Amino acid sequence: MAGSVIGGNIGLSETDMVLFEGGYGKHRGDQAESKSSGWTQFRFRWFHLFDMNYDLEKGYRGWGTQVDMQMAGSLKGQNGQNVLIVGGMPTYALGGHWNLYLQLNVANTWDRHFDNWNGIGPGIVPQLIFAPDNWWTGAQLRITPSYIYWVAGEFEGDGAGELEINLGDNISPKVTWDITANKKFDEDLKSLRREPSTNLENDWNIFANVSVYF
Repeated sequence: MAGSVIGGNIGLSETDMVLFEGGYGKHRGDQAESKSSGWTQFRFRWFHLFDMNYDLEKGYRGWGTQVDMQMAGSLKGQNGQNVLIVGGMPTYALGGHWNLYLQLNVANTWDRHFDNWNGIGPGIVPQLIFAPDNWWTGAQLRITPSYIYWVAGEFEGDGAGELEINLGDNISPKVTWDITANKKFDEDLKSLRREPSTNLENDWNIFANVSVYF
């Protein structure tokens, strides 16, 4: 799968930000005949920061809260669920240009057209960010595993995970690019199968993104 996403952030104040993104992509299967194009997932996120210590070289920096709505797209591999996430995020400086953003969330999920509520459960998203000063201006590497365990609804007792790796840079002070790769996993952290009765697995997805800041 390959595609492009256009997104941006709007700063409402020094402590509040809104993020939005969406895109269009193409899917071509290599284990079964399939070829399609369509919209990728859409996302709308509000984020609030409390007091943060950005000068700290190592230790606890502060925390923030978020409301994150992710809407299913029409592209294969991106057309699964609508997910509403609410949670908090303590932040730590690890030293050596590494930072940890530890998102602790509660997620609700519905079918693509909100026809059915599928479940609610806690999730964890530890985002490791490496921002070296000897690569290029604005260079940033993000490694983001995530896991949700459903405690109620049709998904009760199940879990789901994902690994995302992102490399980005600044084109200008208001425009950035990044390349994102992600792979989904089941509750046992095994590669998620597209069809339970076959050996077909959900392959790595790769996206090239451009974000504009207003």
